[in-house]
Amino acid sequence: MLNRSTAGGRAAAAGSRHAPVDRTTATAGASRRSLLLLLGAALVLMLTGLDGTPLRGLYDDVNRALIARNLAQSGGWIAVDSTGEPVLTKPPLMYWTAASLYRLTGRADELPARLASVLGMLVLLLGTFHLGRRLQDTPTGLLAGLLLVTMHLFLAMARQPLIDTVMLAGFGLCLIAVAELMTAPATQRTRWWLLLAVGIAWTTMTKGPVLLPLLLLILVPQGFGSAPLRPSGRQWLAMLGAVLLPVVPWHVAMLIAAPQIKGIWLTELLGRFTGSSAYHDWTQKPWWFYGPDLANTAPWLFLWPAGVVWAWRRRRTDRLAPLLLWWSLGGLVFFTVASATKRSYYLLPLYPAFALLGAGFWRGYRDRELRPLFPAALGRLVWGLTGSVVAGLVLAAGMAVGLGRLAWPWGVAALASLLIGWIMLGSGRRGWNRLRRRPELPDAILAAAIVLLLYHAAIVPPWHAFLSGKPFLLAARSFIAAEESAAHPAAPAAPRPRIFACDIELEIAAFYLGVRPFNIAGADKLPDLVARGGGGWLITRVEHAAAVEGLTPALAQTLHSPLREESRTYGLYRLPQADAR
Repeated sequence: MLNRSTAGGRAAAAGSRHAPVDRTTATAGASRRSLLLLLGAALVLMLTGLDGTPLRGLYDDVNRALIARNLAQSGGWIAVDSTGEPVLTKPPLMYWTAASLYRLTGRADELPARLASVLGMLVLLLGTFHLGRRLQDTPTGLLAGLLLVTMHLFLAMARQPLIDTVMLAGFGLCLIAVAELMTAPATQRTRWWLLLAVGIAWTTMTKGPVLLPLLLLILVPQGFGSAPLRPSGRQWLAMLGAVLLPVVPWHVAMLIAAPQIKGIWLTELLGRFTGSSAYHDWTQKPWWFYGPDLANTAPWLFLWPAGVVWAWRRRRTDRLAPLLLWWSLGGLVFFTVASATKRSYYLLPLYPAFALLGAGFWRGYRDRELRPLFPAALGRLVWGLTGSVVAGLVLAAGMAVGLGRLAWPWGVAALASLLIGWIMLGSGRRGWNRLRRRPELPDAILAAAIVLLLYHAAIVPPWHAFLSGKPFLLAARSFIAAEESAAHPAAPAAPRPRIFACDIELEIAAFYLGVRPFNIAGADKLPDLVARGGGGWLITRVEHAAAVEGLTPALAQTLHSPLREESRTYGLYRLPQADAR
């Protein structure tokens, strides 16, 4: 790590032993070590327990994974859903990325789709580190990266198959380009303008031009002032070619293959900036939705607002500070006011700004730069509140894993977490950091990482298994395959089974069964299904099947919730043939 610069006269009095060090330059070795530390921590947090964690249907995760797997199995380039219909609402880059991982790994489970998100978020993490390192110093970049990867929503979505997480890889490339453009000489900027264009093309081919307004919020203010950031005419042409070359061919091909796609694209794009809920009614939220939703930056919720004060104080002397203000506050206003569709993970492009703001405040307060604005009592309050969140997560995770249920009263947990937080990050902070001699890596980050690791490795897999019914669906798939093979021993391949599902989410059933079942809308329709006598298999809850005559039980399994007193019993039943009744 870098030695800290000493303030004012103390630096001069200390002589050569404490000579000031330029915080904007870091040795290549220190940067590499910091980057390896950040990537190592991120890989541990993102990959631990990832293999085998079931999909549960949250934020379309199973739908994205199913489309990508279908694309890999078909060998084509047009994504289709589980019904065989082409996916026309989004560009295909997320599906292409995940399908490539399915082909490379040769697997058919959740992991390749989840790895696509991991790779996308790692690029965003790298962009955050690089921006902090180039415009501040290596410790700031490292701290911002560690804060980002330990934010609740960032880590949770990095482990989830989503279009937005793959899109953010392009945004990460844009951050790397912006960092270099703001520090490189004008004669060396062409390649970084091209990298910016590649990032824009990536985001466009993943989800359309939805991030362009945010990029403009970051870039346009940098085009003014003492060192304006503006491309030349040739650079504009090169950027335009780098964006259009990968984007135009696919869009033209899709317009030729499916002319109706034009109206779908307009609805998808313009529907996000109007009050109409005709297309995405489930994303219609009140205008103030993103205010409370910022709690998803936990456990660092109390750091980045303080970072806004730090950035405002330095807005005229530090090029990173105004960029972060436009990015975070301007982006928050844009997503709140301009966007009619709201989901929690839509704010993920702002999370690197929140992390950089938190890192700036943390180091500014530690270096006594912000002590006039943040006296000791207020500083301890910020540390105490942050520690309270971390400690509350520790208690919740400990109760869930140790007791198997969240049984303790939340009031007791809140009081205990407040006490632990004040001890951990209040009066004991200085002594603990002196003992460890690592002020850039406070103990709170390590505590948060341990809690998140425990949560995602020990709580999420059984919880998702209970919600999705994966263990039963896999057992039913094996049973049906064995029965169908035995019934058709002479056939080179058993015919595709007819499977019906009642009170089971179809996309989840299709992913784990390997075939999309026919949906039975309600248990009251089961007697009619049996009366038709068409044969096949039925998957439903045991309590629904108990009231229906004519079903032959084949398999049953009870799944228990790891968090509360709840269980579900699923059953597989053979439907009668018409000539057997």
